[in-house]
Amino acid sequence: MTYFFFIESPEATTGNAITVYANPQDQYPDGAAYRNGAVVHGDLAFTAYSRATFTLTSVLDGLISPVGQDVPFFLLYGILIFGICASLVFFLCESPLS
Repeated sequence: MTYFFFIESPEATTGNAITVYANPQDQYPDGAAYRNGAVVHGDLAFTAYSRATFTLTSVLDGLISPVGQDVPFFLLYGILIFGICASLVFFLCESPLS
């Protein structure tokens, strides 16, 4: 399988441009790095970043989705948390105030 990606920034300005770092070692022996269409020694090192836009719907979907995948776990977890909270309330209400 072959993957290619191209890095271009035609309207880049100083302080607002793409930065690319290259690794001088051949970390991917079955791959090749190119610059302006010619093979160069080494490999690229990169990390992709993005900014997600959060909405109430996307946050709720992210919380509800795992629950639907493992209902018995979350049911037991809910019972455990409820039991702990009820025990704390019981012991705090039953203890004499000094």
